[in-house]
Amino acid sequence: MIVNDSLSREEFVFDHLGKDSWVQTAKANYREHQNQRGGKGVITQTTFGTLFGLMLDSDFKKYLSGKSHVNALIVGPGSSSGAIGRNPYEVYELAAYLEGNNINYDLTVTDLDERILDAVTGKKKFHISPGSAVRGGSVFHNVWDEFLSFVGEDKLIESDGRSYTVKIPDSVEQGLANGKIKTVEADVALMDKLDGGPYDFVICRNVLYQLPGSGQRLALYNLANLTELGNPLWVNDGQNPWMGNRLFSGLGGWLNGAWEDRLDIAKGEVICGKEYGKQERILHKK
Repeated sequence: MIVNDSLSREEFVFDHLGKDSWVQTAKANYREHQNQRGGKGVITQTTFGTLFGLMLDSDFKKYLSGKSHVNALIVGPGSSSGAIGRNPYEVYELAAYLEGNNINYDLTVTDLDERILDAVTGKKKFHISPGSAVRGGSVFHNVWDEFLSFVGEDKLIESDGRSYTVKIPDSVEQGLANGKIKTVEADVALMDKLDGGPYDFVICRNVLYQLPGSGQRLALYNLANLTELGNPLWVNDGQNPWMGNRLFSGLGGWLNGAWEDRLDIAKGEVICGKEYGKQERILHKK
C-alpha cells in the first residue's frame, strides 16, 4: 500500500509499529515519488575547491588523527558541466587531502548515474575553469595553490587562460588500478549495505536536499548503518533553502531530537566554511 510522504505518518509508524515497518513505509513512499518523476536521479553540479577548501578551513583533520589508513565512502560526487566536461572533483579533492596528510585509503564511490561513475574510473586528467573555482570567497589561485602543494606541482599539464588541465592525483590512478577505489551504482535511499563497509567516514554533500523527506530519512538511516560507531557522516542541507526538504531543525527542518534517536544519529558540529555556512554538518552514528 502506498501512503503519503508525510513526516507525521512516518513518525506514527516508527513509534507504534517499529523500525521494520517504518523502513517499508518509507521505501513505499520513496518509490512512489521516484516513479512520479520517472525514476531519474539528478547530477549535481560541483565547483572545484569547495570540499577541499572546507576541509582546510575546518578542523576535519581531527577525525583522521593518528590514522595511517582510512576506509571512506563518497555518495554522489557530482560533476562539473559545460565545455570542460564531467569532472568528479570531490574524488580528487578528498584524494589530495589524504595524500597531503600521508594517509592511505580505500574509497567507494556511489551514484545513481553511470556517467558519473564512468568519469571516476575513466579519467587520467581533469579540467578546471578558474572563473567558477573559488573557496569561501577566496580567489581561485589560493585554493589551487593549496591543492598543488598537496598533490605536486607536476600535476598541472597546461593552461590556456580559460581552463586548467590537470593529472589526477597519484593515489587515484593507483587506487583505480589496484582496486582500492571502486564504484557502485546505487540509490542512497535504497542501498541497505555495501560490500566495502563499514566506513571510517562518509561524505554525502549536495545529495539529500534533492530527495523527498522519506528518501532523506532512508538515506541517513542507511549511511548511519554503514558508518563505524561514532565516526563522521558529512552532509549538508543544500545551498538553496527552497530546494527539497530541509533537514536541520535550526533551519526549519525535520531532523530534531526525536529523529536523531530514531535513526541513531547524533547531530554534530557545523563545518566551518564561509561558502555554505551552517548548512554543512558532521553527524555521528550513535
